[in-house]
Amino acid sequence: MSETILIKGGTIVTMDDRNSIVRGDVLIRDGRMTEIGNNVDAIESEKIDATGCAVLPGFVQTHIHLCQTLFRGAADDLALIDWLKQRVWPMEAAHTRESIRASARLGIAELIRGGTTCALTMETVKHTEEVLRVVDETGFRATVGKCMMDKGEEVPAGLLEKTRDSISESLALIEQWHGSADGRVRCCFAPRFAISCTKELLIEVAELARSHRVMIHTHASENRKECELVEAETGRRNVAYLDSLGISGAHVLLAHCVHLDTEEMETLARTKTNVAHCPSSNLKLGFGAHSRDAGAADSGFTGCGWRRVQQPPRYVYGNAHRSIAAETCSWAGSAAGHAGFAHGDDRRRAQPGTGKGDRQFGGRQARGRDRG
Repeated sequence: MSETILIKGGTIVTMDDRNSIVRGDVLIRDGRMTEIGNNVDAIESEKIDATGCAVLPGFVQTHIHLCQTLFRGAADDLALIDWLKQRVWPMEAAHTRESIRASARLGIAELIRGGTTCALTMETVKHTEEVLRVVDETGFRATVGKCMMDKGEEVPAGLLEKTRDSISESLALIEQWHGSADGRVRCCFAPRFAISCTKELLIEVAELARSHRVMIHTHASENRKECELVEAETGRRNVAYLDSLGISGAHVLLAHCVHLDTEEMETLARTKTNVAHCPSSNLKLGFGAHSRDAGAADSGFTGCGWRRVQQPPRYVYGNAHRSIAAETCSWAGSAAGHAGFAHGDDRRRAQPGTGKGDRQFGGRQARGRDRG
């Protein structure tokens, strides 16, 4: 039996090409918007009175670590590399199947509560299948990647992998889970960053991602020390190094990208590589803030991300010295996020005026609920 929800009398933020905002009703059948207009009616539907409320597509979280939800408040006042080596990596290595499952459930509950219905998440090295199970069970929509780490100094034994094992385990998850739950659950390759992955691993990931038609989700240029380490090891700046190995393009998302030079921005634009800005994370660890106006807007897309070790999400784009209009925040959190890693036909948006919409609702689609 189909499930129908009718949202009545709301202010509908369509996120269409004209940024139309209309007052009216939204009819949802089996998790998909089927009609937008005035005085829409449907017999035997659940009705939600949205008078005085905004109705908009769910937010899209473009960079998160659900495995780190339980670490909140446990890793403060450290620079990135020390923060990883002294706090985050040891805690990730200590995860059990039960703890990572609890971490993912809490993280997804907070995301749904804040209006986020879709996420791109990089997990830790082990137990990623537990996160995928939680995504499936909760009705959330996500692209999930097993973290890949086959080199590095002071990496806990529980995280340091052999290159072949890292690739084989990632492929096994992709083959088992990618496209499951009618496309709601997806997988990607998730090499942590350049200094924790061998050149051989990154080259093979670049090739496999194209042959398997999946995303690559990694970090880049988050911290000046990280950039210095990459350049010392490879002779190239971060984005240039990744691009030289084939890790660039519309199927690639680089998180942070705070410290880029002009040539790197031009590379992102030329290759249509996606960037996720993480302002709350950047503020927490004192990285600085990348300027979207300086060139990132010409790359594939610009979306909002944040780390789980911060407070629960606030969709604010900017920092203490600079702010960006709410309209841009909404675009970054919803429309651009969908464009960056669209699930199925999620690139489509509501179409007011025609009385029809054709966009799949994320979040609690499995239960026919998405009131974001």
